[in-house]
Amino acid sequence: MVVDRAKLSSSEPNVAGPVGAGVASGSGAAPAILLGTNEDTRLLLRGLLRLYRHPVVSESGAAEELGSLAPTTDPTVLVLDAEAVTGGWEAALGLALHDHPRLRPILITIDRSSEFEARARAAGARVVLVRPFAIADFARALATATEAG
Repeated sequence: MVVDRAKLSSSEPNVAGPVGAGVASGSGAAPAILLGTNEDTRLLLRGLLRLYRHPVVSESGAAEELGSLAPTTDPTVLVLDAEAVTGGWEAALGLALHDHPRLRPILITIDRSSEFEARARAAGARVVLVRPFAIADFARALATATEAG
């Protein structure tokens, strides 16, 4: 799903998901990994993740560094900045999912095209979030990414 504020009216939700899908809260929220963002963006995303009780367990500019993470039995949210990741987002997402198949990726991009969304979905992204986005859009993206299934 692509979250594109430019195409939606203010009365429509910006992240597709089940009716009534809420924001993850409580201590049971999935841990998160930030990949490919610059330090300023990571600071903002880290704050949003913590606001919604998702502990940040790793941050990196390159997918290769994910290999050092210990395997986990719990699903983990991967927040990936498509424009800022070293070596391209498709390679980074593929490598991350190969090494950690339980990751639940949120791909952040400036590309609003349906072709990009199709490529992102095919590569394994659960949610595509188009910048700029509202905090509520990010919260819904987290909720959608962490849903069972």
